[in-house]
Amino acid sequence: MPGAKRQRSACGEHLKASGMEATIGLTEESRRYMAEPKPTEGARTDPEQTTIDAHADREVLNRQREHWTTTFDGRADRFGADPSEPAREATSLFLAEGKQELLELGAGQGRDTLYFARSGLRVHALDYADSALEALRAKAHAAGFADAITVSQQDVREPLPFADRSFDACYSHMLLCMALTTQDLEALAAEVQRVLRPGGLHVYTARTTDDAHYGTGIARGDDMYEVGGFIVHFFSRPLVERLSRGYELLDVAAAAPDLLDTSLCSISLREKGLSWQRRTHSPRVTSSPWGHSLRGSAGALPASVRWR
Repeated sequence: MPGAKRQRSACGEHLKASGMEATIGLTEESRRYMAEPKPTEGARTDPEQTTIDAHADREVLNRQREHWTTTFDGRADRFGADPSEPAREATSLFLAEGKQELLELGAGQGRDTLYFARSGLRVHALDYADSALEALRAKAHAAGFADAITVSQQDVREPLPFADRSFDACYSHMLLCMALTTQDLEALAAEVQRVLRPGGLHVYTARTTDDAHYGTGIARGDDMYEVGGFIVHFFSRPLVERLSRGYELLDVAAAAPDLLDTSLCSISLREKGLSWQRRTHSPRVTSSPWGHSLRGSAGALPASVRWR
């Protein structure tokens, strides 16, 4: 966001700031969040008690839809009006590769959606919260992007309502780390791959197990914890690897978070279409959210990266 771009953190370190610098560009909701007491190590749950195959209460997860609808209701810019920094970076990648048709999952109230449209992309934005979709439609119309932005309601736990190879790229900001089980995420990753054209890009962000809130709040199983009414699925190295199957892994990087005391990663994948002109390369060398610069073969995370 303008004037508030945060430096990417090294692996294993949380973004830290103080005084005025900590609140520049943040919404009032973010400031209230920052003022809340932060969890301590003593509040953590033993990570070994939360495995990738743990069962989650589906009824509890289903109630998140109502919670998000209420969260968005009556506030057109719940998370601010400026695009997220990961969206800016993803847009640069999409445009550099000539992508035009973008699928955005969990678009919310459209702060990233509008930026994509202003950048020349045609966007099909999905969300399951009625109030968010209403706000997004109104913004798209007011900004003159009614033809560039299509808005649809969709629960991403269900098959995507698109034909095979419909999009050049897919983007989501902190959707995958919501109340979605590992099984849900694997099904969604396969669906995204299905609707991407050969060589299509899949870029998403997620909170990680290096997050200050990992292991706190109410344990919901499958590395999910409910904190402040929101259920978060914290991403571990094995989960990132599982969701990268069938894709070419381009990049794993620490991303600028919307809130302090969160550990956010950005993952960039390429659909392995047979018609795509393949190139031999390794993932970009970058600062990962778990610790070391990422170096390794395409398609796998190197063992040298530290994970909690």
